[in-house]
This record gives sequence, structure tokens and C-alpha cells, in this order.
Amino acid sequence: MGSDIANCIPPDVKIALFADDLCIWAVNRIIEYCKKWGFEIYEKKTCYTTFTKAGLRKNYEKRYGMKIKIGNSHIPLDPNPTFLGIKLDPKINYKEHLKIINSKQISKINLIRKIKSFKWRSSFKINRILYMSLIRSLFDYCFIILQSGTQNIRAEMQKMQNRMLRIIKYFPLKTSIKTIHKELRIDLIDDRANKLFSKFITTKQSHEIIHI
Repeated sequence: MGSDIANCIPPDVKIALFADDLCIWAVNRIIEYCKKWGFEIYEKKTCYTTFTKAGLRKNYEKRYGMKIKIGNSHIPLDPNPTFLGIKLDPKINYKEHLKIINSKQISKINLIRKIKSFKWRSSFKINRILYMSLIRSLFDYCFIILQSGTQNIRAEMQKMQNRMLRIIKYFPLKTSIKTIHKELRIDLIDDRANKLFSKFITTKQSHEIIHI
């Protein structure tokens, strides 16, 4: 269905399509397509957002709000919609998504601390495995947005990882970040993101996933 919808959209209209997740800058053509083929748009899960260098301010809704309708229903303006699991924001600096990562990792960090407190011989190995599966996976999911021009999110995520690695294993205060990562055999955020992005390009180069 998604690829068929993409074919009915004018070439000057930008879209982003992945599986059944569609982000689009046109409404009427989509409504016509759905009516023709008997599809129904779930209005409660439909929204629009406006990206701006000014970011989210008090006058955001007043200044950037538009009258967009599906049938008789007004589509709401959402400054922080979630698309493909990533929380967006008007300035596209991903601060809201970082907050989500922070909130998700708290319970996982507490688990690692608890296991470390038992002082088992295998506690380090267990905690490293837990980190790789429960926390680094949160970072891995962001590898696409880490390729954006926004460098702040890379720096913030690297700081998060640095703190967590020091929880997994004790290191003297002046130990360099690269040394810590090398000893724990864990990639720096930048290196990991680049590897994942290269793998993504290699495996998906024959498929037109994103249409611009």
C-alpha cells in the first residue's frame, strides 16, 4: 500500500516512507487515494508538525499552526510527534528523544549497580552483556539521526555512555575515554553509529526506502 500511495503523489511533494510508516507533505491526494481503495485514515493518530530554527516557543502554535483537515476533522499540530520510534522536535535537535533515552535507561542502570554490588566474579561480564543488550540497543536505534548535522546529540549520548561504562567497571579518575572503551571492547558512539549507517547503506542500497 505504501509504495502505491507514493506513486500517486506529485513529484514536487516530499515524503519519507519506511514499511507502513509514511511522513508526507500532501493531504488531498492521500484522502482521494484512500477513498478510492477503501482505506480509512485513523484521525486520532494523525498529526502534523512544523520545523523551524526558532524551536518550540510560546507562540509556536499561533505562528506555525495551519488549518489541515481530513474530512470534517481538524488535524492537530504536535511539536513532538514520534516517527519510526524517534521523538522529533521543531528545531530537530532531538532533545526530547534524549529525555526518553534517559528515562528508559534508569531502571537498567540500577540493575547493573545492583549486580555490581554483589561482587560476584562474573559480575563484570554480566553487566557488560546487560549494557550491550539493554542500553546500547537504545543508542543503536538512533544511528540514523546521529548522521544528521546536529552534533550535540552525539556528544550527549557519548557522555551517557561514558558514565555508564564507569558504573560497569571502576577506572581511575584520569583514565581516558578511549582507554575505557578499548578495555571494555565497546565502540565510541560515533564509531558505532558510522558502522551501523554503513551497514544500512550496504544492505539497503537496492531498495528505495526513502523518497525525496
